[in-house]
Amino acid sequence: MHAIALAFTLVIALVLRLFRLSENPVSLNQDEAVNGYDAYSLGLTMRDHHGNFLPPMLESFGDWASPTITYLTVPFVKLFGLSEWAIRLPIALLGIATIVLIYIFTVQIFNRKKLGLLAAFLLTIMPWHITLSRWAIPPCIVPFFLLLFAVAFLWAVDRKGRGLEFAIVGFLGAILTYAYPTQKMFVPLFLAAISWVYLRKHLVKGAIVWVTYLALVAPMHILSLSDPARYNARFSQVSIISPEYNAPTIVAKFVIRYIRYFSPDFNFGAVSYDFMHQVPSFGSTYEFLSIFFYLGILNCIYIVLGKEKLGLLTQKKGLFLLAWLLIAPIPASLTRESNHVLRMIHFLPLVIVFVILGMVTIVQAINNTQLKKVLVAVIVILGLFNTASFANFYFRKYPDLSKEAFQYGIKDFMSYAIEHQDKFEKIVVDTEINQPYIYYLFHSKYDPRLINHDQVEQKNSIKTIGKYEFRKIVDRDLANAQEIYKVEDTRRVLYRAFERDRILVIKKEPNGLASNRS
Repeated sequence: MHAIALAFTLVIALVLRLFRLSENPVSLNQDEAVNGYDAYSLGLTMRDHHGNFLPPMLESFGDWASPTITYLTVPFVKLFGLSEWAIRLPIALLGIATIVLIYIFTVQIFNRKKLGLLAAFLLTIMPWHITLSRWAIPPCIVPFFLLLFAVAFLWAVDRKGRGLEFAIVGFLGAILTYAYPTQKMFVPLFLAAISWVYLRKHLVKGAIVWVTYLALVAPMHILSLSDPARYNARFSQVSIISPEYNAPTIVAKFVIRYIRYFSPDFNFGAVSYDFMHQVPSFGSTYEFLSIFFYLGILNCIYIVLGKEKLGLLTQKKGLFLLAWLLIAPIPASLTRESNHVLRMIHFLPLVIVFVILGMVTIVQAINNTQLKKVLVAVIVILGLFNTASFANFYFRKYPDLSKEAFQYGIKDFMSYAIEHQDKFEKIVVDTEINQPYIYYLFHSKYDPRLINHDQVEQKNSIKTIGKYEFRKIVDRDLANAQEIYKVEDTRRVLYRAFERDRILVIKKEPNGLASNRS
């Protein structure tokens, strides 16, 4: 029965993560496009589209993106070709695998298979995990590698493993560090904390973990130290550690952000106005779970202090969870934006674990067996009801609402331009589009061996590729030009294409023009 329930949960997860995968989100985000094209380029040349050979960090748009997701994508692009489906498929599959991992991790923490099954069910239906398992950007793979790292660590210490097991822990910690910039800070801090909890009396095992980890992350840090202004440019751009703020201001901003990440608004409310990060009207986690989350944290603290014994959680594992809890907000709290879902992606799996601990606390406080069953049934029914409501909104309404955020229509006009490019001497594409050149490279499957890497030196530096020119459209480009194509939805014209003297000009309409379509 237990295996059947887990299998049924995975079937639900598969449907929610694979259904219309190439169509929802409605278009490729520019970071997805560069991830896909770099995977394509690496598969053909072992270089990214900037010409860097097997880079430990991807130059991307000058922001030096984390490479793990791109290297994972290479075999899928080689096997299925360069497409939206091919680059999103590995993320969806990792999302499904993450459900298996949280099952294993929860069993390790509580030593109860039923609680592992509950964790798998909750992760399956969580809005944040459904949405972030469906598009291909670096933070989306963090939950998988974080849980894999945590499972490996607990497996090594619980089984009193030898050298190999702890070397694997260091290896997985390094892979996680390469997954997303926030992990460069979170992983070493978290690893230090749990090493102190579990390995301070086992120095050789601790040394194996750290030597393996540091050796593998060294290339990334050496690169960053060699030219900080270049390789840390993105962090400098988003960090609150800036000459414009004095030390007390920086501390105040950090503390405010840090506290906000524990708030009900962030964890259970719709706090993000970015439709790529969060589905409107839905929080990252369902609101009815909030009381269990905070009760779980409180009980974990009591257990660590030795004041509460549930018979499920040891003090060491309680410290493991609290270390994760307290360290998780630090990287995101150092950045300018508050309530940033992606920069706190490593916190969200922990929410489920504390929710389960809170549920156990309440259930064990109830003496009536029938009442316990009623409570469990109510939780399951609420979960299914909320999931049905979310899925209905996500698959029916979200695609239309998120068109602007995902630059919907780019594939249509780029396909038109590529199909008709022989008719034109020059094709000019509006740079009001975010990184238009990467969409041309992606949708044309441009041979990376033909790229002039001297033109790809920094963000927004590619001005021409063959007959394609990427720049701002000015009035003289449209003088005496005839509109020959447009991309629109039911409400707006999104992009228009004009022809003049065998020149094709593609212009983005900033706010969309009213459409005549009925």
